[in-house]
Amino acid sequence: MSSDLQANDRPHAGWIYGELSTTINKPGVEDGIAINFGIVGPAALGEEIQKLNHSITGDPKPQGWKFQLKNEPAILIRYRRSWFTPLFETVNVKTDLITRTGINLGNFITDASAGFALRVGNFLPEHELPLRIQPGMSGNKAMTAIRKDKFDWILFAELQGRGVVHNIFLDGNTFTNSHSVTKRNFVWDASSGLVLGFGHFKYPVFLSFSFVWRDHEFVNQQDRNSFGSASICIQY
Repeated sequence: MSSDLQANDRPHAGWIYGELSTTINKPGVEDGIAINFGIVGPAALGEEIQKLNHSITGDPKPQGWKFQLKNEPAILIRYRRSWFTPLFETVNVKTDLITRTGINLGNFITDASAGFALRVGNFLPEHELPLRIQPGMSGNKAMTAIRKDKFDWILFAELQGRGVVHNIFLDGNTFTNSHSVTKRNFVWDASSGLVLGFGHFKYPVFLSFSFVWRDHEFVNQQDRNSFGSASICIQY
């Protein structure tokens, strides 16, 4: 890894944040609202965390962090509306379609999105899919409904398009000069995964696994990004 500035690659950056979110459910519709407060830059400890991870895995020491984004408070307000449309069902299997629109506003990212997800499972609550790595997919729930004394499963696949006005990880710092690249204003994300609910325990357990394929986000980007995401939640 080179210690020189990589002019054709996105800036180095760390991001640490906390979030307050709520959902409002009506028959066939769910509204999700979230306010995200955090910081981008050295204070987010991205450099230290990556170096620690590389030391554990034995990978080469990461370079180039001297060119990372400068410290900047990052505020993000997210809103998403999802519609649930049943498709067909048998005794043990159901399918439905989630269509959604959303908007993100803030100095961290400002964009608008629209997309859909197809779900297949034995129980399909009218709740959005689990939270994935942001920015991108519109799920913002840590958990979904878990039925007492039941084992539930959901398979899903989804596609979403985004119109991007601002992305601090591509455009660089908002108020100071920093490295940046030329972003693409229209991008897409695709995802597939599995959701499992175990309601037999005293404290029900929820597991989710997903894999995300992300479109080229900036001019001259060599490869698309793809990554996995997993979560475990205990309901009490």
